[in-house]
Amino acid sequence: MSVPENPEKPTALITGAGIGIGAATAVALAEADYCVIVTDILEEEGRSVADDISSGGGDAEYHRLDVTRTDEVDAVVANVQDRHGPLDAVVANAGIAHRVPLSELTDEKWDHTHEVDLKGVMRVCRAAAPAMRFWRAAGPSLPSHRLWASPTGGTNTSSTQRPRPA
Repeated sequence: MSVPENPEKPTALITGAGIGIGAATAVALAEADYCVIVTDILEEEGRSVADDISSGGGDAEYHRLDVTRTDEVDAVVANVQDRHGPLDAVVANAGIAHRVPLSELTDEKWDHTHEVDLKGVMRVCRAAAPAMRFWRAAGPSLPSHRLWASPTGGTNTSSTQRPRPA
């Protein structure tokens, strides 16, 4: 892993950042002076979010990412960490919801939901956590690293420091 070009600027990777809560989170983190890594399977929407952040003076880049594919997750996280250093924040936001009556929810759709909403979170956190732990253990002067998981826009949180309720 290389030394980041700007070690003072934290880097956040957000899955499902092309629309909705993921896009809003990307903008909010850019406004908080993070280098934002926008990832999504929706290429046009993801590129648009990254471009909007960059044109507004923020630091953002887009990477296509299908969280159901371990090889893609590992490659994107490794690429980002090689160029920016360990991630300071991961927002595992990618998620799907099949809005159909239970009697119409097939096993295949249910399995796909778990691949994205549950296993996708695990894949991203598994890829990012080792470097985050290594750098956090290196000393107290380093920023606190966070892993947030909210794959369907809910409020489930998994982090090293739980956010305080508003």
